[in-house]
Amino acid sequence: MKRTFINNLGFPSTHHFTNRTLIKTGKFSQILLSMLIVSIFSTSYPIYAAASNTSITESKLVVSFSGPTPKGSLTFPLFKGETFQYFSAGVGLEERQLTYPPYPLKLILVQGTRAFLSNVSITARQLDGPLILNIPATHVEGPWVFLNIPTGTYLITATNHQQKSIEKQVSVVQKEAQTVHLRWPNYSESQ
Repeated sequence: MKRTFINNLGFPSTHHFTNRTLIKTGKFSQILLSMLIVSIFSTSYPIYAAASNTSITESKLVVSFSGPTPKGSLTFPLFKGETFQYFSAGVGLEERQLTYPPYPLKLILVQGTRAFLSNVSITARQLDGPLILNIPATHVEGPWVFLNIPTGTYLITATNHQQKSIEKQVSVVQKEAQTVHLRWPNYSESQ
């Protein structure tokens, strides 16, 4: 995992922290970065959700810092299907300070009282209906997962690296953001 910084002279320097890209900008861009700018750049290759034949396209979500520091933006993998979009974030302080697009559902993945989790597989199934979304663990790089799914009631199932699952019933309404915590017990509590 690496983080690439581009200084004001245009020379890149690489730091190995995460696969997010942080771009520092010059004075003109600093004025523009005081506002939240979200841009989506598409790529053209499809990937397929496990256990279903739903085609998912990967693109990029660029979220700019809106405060005085730090300057620049971070890039996140954005996954899109016919009826959904999702991305994960929340790695490190910088990502937790960003203002993200207003998706109707934000999942926070936690072990015990404080430890954030990543690499968790997630499914969303309409209550008494079809599987809408099957997110592989490799797409969940951070403890926050933002889901843009149609209005409805869903059974959300998340499975951690120990193959222990949590299920929650969630009612989603477009334009009404909600946060749902999915919490696994501590390792010592589960034995």
